[in-house]
Amino acid sequence: MHLSAQLIGECLTLIPGIQNRLAEIPWRRRGLGIASLMLPAFILGSSALLPSSASAQCNGDDCGFSTCSTPAFAADSALWGELQPAVPGQLPINRDTTGFNGVGSFEVNPYWQSLDPENGWLFSVADLRFQIWDITSNPASPTAVEDAAFSQLGLSWTPDAHAFDVFTDIDAPEGNSNLVAVSGRYGMGMAVFDTTVKDSPVIRYQDVGLGLGRWADAVYSTRINGRDYAFVGAEQDTGGAFVYDLTEASQLGSTCVEQQPGDSTPCSNVFLGQLGSRITAFYIDGVGDFVALSSTVFPRGFEIWNVSNPASPSKVMDALSTTGVYALSMFLADGEHYIAMRTTSDFRIYNVECITNGSCSPGSPVWSRTLPSIAGDTMVTDSISGGQPFLYIGTDSWCIDGNQHEWVYDVSNPANPRDITPPNTSVVNGESVSYWGWYYRPNGVHGFNRVKPRMAKFAGDYLYRAANSILDVHQRVGVTAPTANFDWSPNLVYPGTLIDFNDLSQGAPSSWAWTFSPDGNPGSSNARNPSGVAFPSTGTKTISLTASNSAGNDSESMNLEVLSPDPVVASVSASPNPALLCQPITFTAQGVTGQPPLEFAWRILQDGTEIDTGGDVNPFVWTSGPGASTAATFTAEVTVSNGGANDAVRTSPGVSLQPLAALPAAGTFTPTYVGAPDPPTQPEVQFQLNVAGATEWNWDFGDGSGFQGWTSDPVSGPNPTFTYQFAGIYSVQVQVRNCAEGARTSATLELDMTNSTPLIADFEPQIFFCQPPICQADTNDPITFTDKSSGSPQSWDYDWNGDGNFEDTDNAAAVTSHSYSSAGVYRPRLRVRRPGIEDIDTTDVLINVGGQALDPRLQITGATNVQVGDETDFFAIGFDCLYAVDGWSWSTDGGGASTNGPDISLSWSSPGVKTVEVTNSGCAGITGELTVNVNGTPPEELFVDGFETGTVDQWTLHVGGDPGP
Repeated sequence: MHLSAQLIGECLTLIPGIQNRLAEIPWRRRGLGIASLMLPAFILGSSALLPSSASAQCNGDDCGFSTCSTPAFAADSALWGELQPAVPGQLPINRDTTGFNGVGSFEVNPYWQSLDPENGWLFSVADLRFQIWDITSNPASPTAVEDAAFSQLGLSWTPDAHAFDVFTDIDAPEGNSNLVAVSGRYGMGMAVFDTTVKDSPVIRYQDVGLGLGRWADAVYSTRINGRDYAFVGAEQDTGGAFVYDLTEASQLGSTCVEQQPGDSTPCSNVFLGQLGSRITAFYIDGVGDFVALSSTVFPRGFEIWNVSNPASPSKVMDALSTTGVYALSMFLADGEHYIAMRTTSDFRIYNVECITNGSCSPGSPVWSRTLPSIAGDTMVTDSISGGQPFLYIGTDSWCIDGNQHEWVYDVSNPANPRDITPPNTSVVNGESVSYWGWYYRPNGVHGFNRVKPRMAKFAGDYLYRAANSILDVHQRVGVTAPTANFDWSPNLVYPGTLIDFNDLSQGAPSSWAWTFSPDGNPGSSNARNPSGVAFPSTGTKTISLTASNSAGNDSESMNLEVLSPDPVVASVSASPNPALLCQPITFTAQGVTGQPPLEFAWRILQDGTEIDTGGDVNPFVWTSGPGASTAATFTAEVTVSNGGANDAVRTSPGVSLQPLAALPAAGTFTPTYVGAPDPPTQPEVQFQLNVAGATEWNWDFGDGSGFQGWTSDPVSGPNPTFTYQFAGIYSVQVQVRNCAEGARTSATLELDMTNSTPLIADFEPQIFFCQPPICQADTNDPITFTDKSSGSPQSWDYDWNGDGNFEDTDNAAAVTSHSYSSAGVYRPRLRVRRPGIEDIDTTDVLINVGGQALDPRLQITGATNVQVGDETDFFAIGFDCLYAVDGWSWSTDGGGASTNGPDISLSWSSPGVKTVEVTNSGCAGITGELTVNVNGTPPEELFVDGFETGTVDQWTLHVGGDPGP
């Protein structure tokens, strides 16, 4: 019986302990052209692994299918707020696939991947279905007017038994619901549908790519200069970003299929070429005349292209080349261009308005926030509701728990986005749940099977969401009056200074009314963020903002002080005070105001008499000479001017100088460090040196770079911080001197950094076709392994077949490729070493080479004939199951010892046949067993010659009663 790879993955998720690890692996599902997979015999042969009424508990312990986690119901009314379900209660059956457990047809049971509302119609694609919905008649409850299975559409592609998620994205040009572009994997590429007749869409064009066929992940459609275009992001053999003329495609008289780039018979110039040279473009989006694309693998980062002439685009931004950009979206706010993106750990928004003037860099984000770790692909989509831009952030994982893994941000003010997700929580069967958390399967009694919150877009006040097993609708309601707030820059304002005001109001205002009194120029403004406002006179000014929307308004007033243009200095500080002879003293003019540009002039006074001067700096550092008087008082006088009539003059407190203590002899003093005498536990070490009379310091941290150079900094000089890159023993010395005595070198501090940097082994295979926890590969097919080890390892050892023996050892660098010459199921291990320490990591997947049937087992190795009282080592290893490294449990038949690791040392106090058993939390229902014969004290002991020879060192002991020859 041939079943889908997704079913294999679903069955494996039923194995206790595995699913928690799966959620941590950033898998991408791809194909290697394997025709089919046999459901492993150990799954079919174990009823304990199959769903049953007894195991179908509604709980949050796993992500597996549960019969009581279907059908889906809209979030409870106690959780509603600015968002609420468009229709309460149970979802319609044609928008709910939570009852599908992966056994059967993925064409019949849609898993929704993407959607796009346009002109009263909602276009959607599921894994293997193409749909068009009427959202004009009843936007809260769409009516399906077209729902076609993949096999009915007439698309050209090479069938693949594993292709249960072909369609990836769909997008219609803004304002045109008669034309839609669709992207797909497994060689489907991209296709253009004429949707003029909504219940009978027609394929006009398809580009399947070359080689294995194009795997397209994303599509963005738009109108430029009166024509419609599509931009497609793809991976695999013919990956990258590609440009298509949709208007040209719509005029084709019949379906035209080609393989681009390079097809010798193009379809009437529909294909316009590749956008740049990237070989992967997982994500693509745009706004106006600009298109952005990104990927999470090389080349990382993102690009923005000016496509005002789609046939001849120009790149205007290329940024974050070392950062994986997992999703992106371009949008307009207040007439300016922005790009939003999700990286591995955070979400960012950049103002990229500079692209309208040519090539530029994005600068710093205008806003960012930390998000939960990536658990699969992510999506960011933008849409408009009530004239306001919104961003939806989703994720492509159904194994998510907690209260929020999707966000709907009002980005009318991109520097201060507002999540409109209702903040309410409710206790359901003892568990606190939120609006979005209501839908997640691991949240148990209120979660539903395989909900992945992938994508959502507004059409009017209705938010349409493609969440894998459900296609649901939410409504934005109950808009409240805004709360007015603002700030301005620059902070220091003088007559004539141009001031920019920034609206920080909450509650989605739609209009703004500013006043700048009494003499602002201008005196008022209705812009959201007025700029270039000036006041001609000094004094206190009143800034007022009234922010309004359909629900009401709110006002806020603040005082702005316009300062005198004359320079002002509040005080001058001196540090240190007192100071050692020849020690640098820092004088700082504080509280300085005055119309720029300001100039500083310094004088050093000894008992009121000038002895030195300083330049146009602040702060000013002065160092006394070796002959300076320790009985005098020294002050610093600063004059601040700006070309006006009045200068500001201020003098520091008096500073006294203390004589230098004699420096100790070389080798009689030793540096130390925080935490001494215990060895450092972190690579960053703060050193300490207390030598009276020292005013300069020169450190050698023992890392081979020698002495670092002299410094007179009174803080970092005697107490520097240094970070070591490698473990080891370091010889640390420091030199000291002052203006009266030459350098003295300390005794050597032997610093033990052996355990300061944790050594962590970490590696993972990069394999195209994976249905966690199994990856498929062919014999002699090179597999790339990415080394992620840390802690400065010096040697890499590999146990490629996972049998417990490291056969590939003493590599001076990580091995990045390995192939298997024999069919089998492997779980390789990596051991990294440095002097005195090692660490071992086991991959989180099983590599099935050659499509082998799985034979899960646990094996114990060790001596099977031992003596009473002898310490004997045993080692356990798992085969064909995803054993947990710390999930071992031993039964030793009286041999003592206890551990959750794979190694154990046992000793028996009585003879007999002993049975050692081991289980592992990742290999449910499997026990490894080894029989050990424990021998007792021998009945007699004879020397081989039978007699005492008188020379004891020539005696030979023989055990067991046989005197030998």
